[in-house]
Amino acid sequence: MRPRALLALLVAFAVQAGFAQSLMYGVEGKIAVVLLPEVKKELKLTRDQEKAITKAMEEETNSFSSLSVNREYLTIGLDEKITPILDEKQAQRLEELWFQRNGRLILRLQVVAARFKIEQEVHAKIQAIARATDAKILEQLQMNRGRSLPKEIRALKDAASNEIAALLTPEQESAWQSANGRPFKFKE
Repeated sequence: MRPRALLALLVAFAVQAGFAQSLMYGVEGKIAVVLLPEVKKELKLTRDQEKAITKAMEEETNSFSSLSVNREYLTIGLDEKITPILDEKQAQRLEELWFQRNGRLILRLQVVAARFKIEQEVHAKIQAIARATDAKILEQLQMNRGRSLPKEIRALKDAASNEIAALLTPEQESAWQSANGRPFKFKE
């Protein structure tokens, strides 16, 4: 099996199992967020929407075309197919939840950083913080023989998010807070 196909299979399994990238490094995709039971309830997904999401996942899993070679955001292609399944209000709320779930580490993505008008120099610092956090998370996983430690990983991500907050201007931080919408409690 080719390495890319093997990686795609592993990501697809993780997404379908519902724990996707949240316990690993990089950006947790919208697909992983929308599959969380508490998010399905928050978005008030219809059965038809759930079926359409499942169908999109199956199609992408079979074709492997949605798997990005960008290890920071593996599910970008699949995420782009999820938004049209949702109505405008659901899509907006999913984006808010996506931001909340990932914290400011999501600003590592150029497309998200551009939305908040983050300059290249600051973005480079954010990416460095994100890469250092990824390394710490991988180190935690290796020390624990692959067993995830959600509280420890969450603490690392929260610390990185706070470090990134210190780099933002007051206007960027205000825009960030606004883009997160009303707070949501994810089950860990």
